[in-house]
Amino acid sequence: HVPTGGNQLIPNDFSSAGPDQVVFRLRVGALDQQHHLYSAAIDGSGPAVRLTGDGSGAWGVGYRQASISPDGSRVVYLEYDDTSWRLFRVPSDGSQPPTPVHPPLVTGGNVDFAPSSSWLSSDGERIVYRADQEEDERFELFSAPLDGSSPAIRLHPALLPGADVQSYLFTGDTPARVVFL
Repeated sequence: HVPTGGNQLIPNDFSSAGPDQVVFRLRVGALDQQHHLYSAAIDGSGPAVRLTGDGSGAWGVGYRQASISPDGSRVVYLEYDDTSWRLFRVPSDGSQPPTPVHPPLVTGGNVDFAPSSSWLSSDGERIVYRADQEEDERFELFSAPLDGSSPAIRLHPALLPGADVQSYLFTGDTPARVVFL
């Protein structure tokens, strides 16, 4: 029940969202940049459900990267909205619309692609992301709970003038720790 009429499934871009569900990317329509995330039952027992936004911008939905929580219940993904790359979270079954992980970004601000293809801590409780959220072209490190129960926080004290967080990685510890440069 994948809605492929005139659209193209992206090979090798499938991920398990638990034992009964798969999340996949579908290129929709004529614009190469217009990609959507879908979720479907592995056994094909129901229609696929679109997880990403409505694609109302000129680029459509510029989805480019997703992370699935360890229990498969939520998906975090990066989407372009004609002005910036933003990070969203959505239940993997599509039961609720996507919600932004962070507050509105400063003009020109963007969320960066995730290292190692994941924004999620190993325990699946926190989202960590690098963004020029508060000042354009000044990249800092932020964290928010996956469940959206509280706002995102900056993970470090104020940076020196002209400094940025260049990269980060999870240590694999539980509770999760983040190392950054």
